Amino acid sequence: MEGRQGFSGLHILDRVWTYGREFPEWTSNVSYYRQNEYPCLSDAISCGVRGIIAFPVFEFDLPEYCCAVLQLVTMEEKQDFDLEKEKVSQALQSLAKKACEEKYGIASKLLKFASIHMCT
Repeated sequence: MEGRQGFSGLHILDRVWTYGREFPEWTSNVSYYRQNEYPCLSDAISCGVRGIIAFPVFEFDLPEYCCAVLQLVTMEEKQDFDLEKEKVSQALQSLAKKACEEKYGIASKLLKFASIHMCT
């Protein structure tokens, strides 16, 4: 985080909400963050959380509009989140397929998110 100019005043969910199209954010160890960068840092550490990854979720019909941030945590330190990204992508695509059949709005949004961000 120290190398990213202008990001130190924002916490992870704000950064992903605002800049997630450019780079979803992840870390292998939450202790790399300062408290102002990850407000639940002390709770995360006390609960044994190590890695986190956060992705923006975009409106299906308005792909430029971020409507949510999905954050995943892991209890182990990881070098990358490729496996998790793939599993979540598959789950979201399955949900979106069902949503298209049943006309659930949020799942359609998640499909757009999965197709844009899980492959990066």
